[in-house]
Parts: sequence; structure tokens; C-alpha cells
Amino acid sequence: MAFTSNIRAFFNLAHPNALVHSYRLLVAVELALKDGNCTVPGGGHDVPGMLQVAANLPTALALPYVSGQLLSFSQHLRNNLGLIICQGKNGAPQSVPPANYPYIRYGRHMGDWGGLDETPDQYFADLEHTCQNLCAFLSAHGAHLGVHL
Repeated sequence: MAFTSNIRAFFNLAHPNALVHSYRLLVAVELALKDGNCTVPGGGHDVPGMLQVAANLPTALALPYVSGQLLSFSQHLRNNLGLIICQGKNGAPQSVPPANYPYIRYGRHMGDWGGLDETPDQYFADLEHTCQNLCAFLSAHGAHLGVHL
């Protein structure tokens, strides 16, 4: 078995698919949140955790809608990431750890793994949709938090 779909997706950036688009957006969000001092203890790539930190900033709490939306995005990302099956470090399939989104690079796509522990394409599309909405929200409201996309 191979990472055929992943290789194709990353190689052909002119026409990014849901995996590549989601990954690129998550990298941008992570960097923006880190620049805005919305880090989590231990660092890492915990974008859902960083969104929770941002939701609890005094500037976010002063705007309950902003705080509530950030918490909602945090939960949606946790759910979306947890549904994607990837190849774990030990070689066995596992769910993407929500606190470590880069594992999506090793997502097991339908058709690549002979029907064993594969991720339906819809799950990648759902993650992309959540990432696009999060980026739109942060673009509109992030300045209040010191988060600039």
C-alpha cells in the first residue's frame, strides 16, 4: 500500500485538494495564533487548544459571540481531525490526534489501502470546510485578539 493520494495532493499544488487546502490553512492559523500569544502549555500543533486559549482572552470574553465561536471552531476541529484515519508512527492505522494536525499528511484515503482503515473523502471535505470558515472568522474578528491572518 502507498500514500498515493497524499503524494498526488502535495505534488500538484496548482489544484489543491481538501487535504492540502486544510493543511495549508491549519499551518496559517497555527502561526497566526502563536503570533497572537495563544499558545498551549508544551507548545506543539494543538490548534483546537490554541483556539480555546484565544476564546479565554479578555478581549474575546468581552465579545461573547467571538468567544463562543472560537470554542465552537475548537470543537469542530477536534471532531473533524479525530475522524481522519492516518498511518501512525508505529505503522498501524490510527485516528489523527486532534492536538497534532500534521498527522493528516499521512491520511489513509479511500482506495489507497485496499479498503482497510481508510478515511472517506467526505471527512477531508468536512475538515476543509471547517478550516475555511475558521479562516474567514479569524480574518473578520482576529484583530480584536491580536491574531492576524
